[in-house]
Amino acid sequence: MKVLVVGKGAAEHALIWKLNKSKHVEKIYCSPGNAGIAELAECIEINPPDLETYLDFIKYEWIDLIVVNEIEMLINGLVDVIEREGFRVLGLRKSASRLRYRRSHIYDLLKSSGFHLPQYRVFTSFIQAQEYIMMKGFPIVIKTDDITNDEDMFVSYTIGEAMNALKKLMKIEDSKVFSKKILIEELISGDRVTFVAFTDGKTISRPIAMYKYMYSEEGEKGSYTSGMGAYSIPDLNKYDDKYFLNIEKPLLKVFNVDDVNFRGIFSVDLIIDGEQVYVADLKCYLGDPEIQTVIPLLGNDILEVFLSITDNKLSNIYVVWQNLSSICVVISKKKYGERTSDVLKIRDLDKLKNFKNLYVFHNETLFNNDEIMISNKKVLSITRVGETLKEVREDIYKAISELSFEGIYFRKDIGLI
Repeated sequence: MKVLVVGKGAAEHALIWKLNKSKHVEKIYCSPGNAGIAELAECIEINPPDLETYLDFIKYEWIDLIVVNEIEMLINGLVDVIEREGFRVLGLRKSASRLRYRRSHIYDLLKSSGFHLPQYRVFTSFIQAQEYIMMKGFPIVIKTDDITNDEDMFVSYTIGEAMNALKKLMKIEDSKVFSKKILIEELISGDRVTFVAFTDGKTISRPIAMYKYMYSEEGEKGSYTSGMGAYSIPDLNKYDDKYFLNIEKPLLKVFNVDDVNFRGIFSVDLIIDGEQVYVADLKCYLGDPEIQTVIPLLGNDILEVFLSITDNKLSNIYVVWQNLSSICVVISKKKYGERTSDVLKIRDLDKLKNFKNLYVFHNETLFNNDEIMISNKKVLSITRVGETLKEVREDIYKAISELSFEGIYFRKDIGLI
């Protein structure tokens, strides 16, 4: 079978790595892809990158399954067009694409489906936001409504920190920002756990639990990010029966809202504060670093799982997660919050091939005269799988010490529990 993945990040790289192991896959295409993906799939430039050109390629190559994760193509309605032509496709439809880039839409949808969320308010007025902060007190979380700006989230403990965050976020002029709206929400303390699972809209597969490191610096300090690393160990799955089973029905309600109709792989973040369970986030797409952390632990042929989803027969598949430990460390170019536009070369990447059960997933890297270059803030996600957390943690940091490029940055406490 032929598969096309639309995207260019580390999550797409991890998915393609897993698809490449399927006994059913004959050929994998990726558009636009990256330097790492190019080792496993044929990276193609769809020019112009519009719906008709994509559809022409899909028809010409007679692609059996398409997975769309690229935000621009979701917004443009690529999934809808492919569905209408009768091809198997996974990804958010145009009507649901706001789940890919608007936090307020996700929160409103979760709230209307009966989930408990941290208390939040949406603002477009600086004065009103300032007044709310003064009334609400601290600590408080201030973030943009735009999910794609994962650097623009701040946890403020003082009025000075809050005002600085507010001034920065409400003066963004970057044309890539979809909205200048901001969200202000309460900071909930408690155990945080992320579940990753599959759904066909009728049922949800057995999930796997993981823990994400959200701050840019060790000790949960610095900028709030989409994730600087994560780990998954068998002990975390104790949260499955106790908490995940209680949210399955509300999740299916979300997935089957008329303008959502989601089918595919998803992740959901929970915060457990005593007896109260809050939903902190829901990703109806290939989450980063969630996918890089858990996909190596999937015991199934992922193409078989995906086909069961497109055929609405996920209940016929028993999803197996291996009883192993996994750590993912995100390698970035300088610290989060430090802006940079330099294009740099990665050195010594081949040395990592000497480590067993170590997987290197690229994030928007590119080739230049046979050298791998980086231009994005996030550079690599490095994942190691093994019997124990201690084992994989020691090996992954030994491997990372072999890497070299100007401004290399990563947290050194991932998996330290």
